[in-house]
Amino acid sequence: TDSGGLVDDAGGGSDDTGTPDAGVEVYPAEAKLTRGPWLGSVAQGVVTVRWETDRAAVPAVKLGGAASWTITGTSEPFTFKVGIDAREVSRVQHSVTLDGLPAGQSVGYELPDLKAPVTASFVTAPATPKPFRFAVYGDTRPAGPYLEENAKHLELATAMAAEQPDFYIHTGDLVFSGGMEGE
Repeated sequence: TDSGGLVDDAGGGSDDTGTPDAGVEVYPAEAKLTRGPWLGSVAQGVVTVRWETDRAAVPAVKLGGAASWTITGTSEPFTFKVGIDAREVSRVQHSVTLDGLPAGQSVGYELPDLKAPVTASFVTAPATPKPFRFAVYGDTRPAGPYLEENAKHLELATAMAAEQPDFYIHTGDLVFSGGMEGE
């Protein structure tokens, strides 16, 4: 489903009886978040929110505030192989582009169509350029197969967070082997 824009949430994509509008795909809210959300395609007044689920779900982001709006986007199913037995795993990646956002403000949002809805926020780019702080880190894969066993990584990540950067950039080599779905 891709409405390409804002849908007044007072109707919630249905008429006043709660019956979905014709042509609107409805999935039971049973999808589980498997990755994300993360932000991409950031520009002045524009942010794309992406996340991954274990099954089909409505690709919707609900913005709060005085007027509640739901913006729909796109979903793309994919499969990948994982583990030493190379078993095939199916997932769905969702993407919603939020446009017309206020400059330099915190924006709260919800991913409502999940078994356990997710709430998060981000800060939009300022209207005029200003200094900012960021942290760059890479090659965070641990020496052992589990990240929590790597004390040096935790020490460095804690030190970076204490600096309160405006955002983080990870340069790659994120996991030890990539053979475990959790990684």
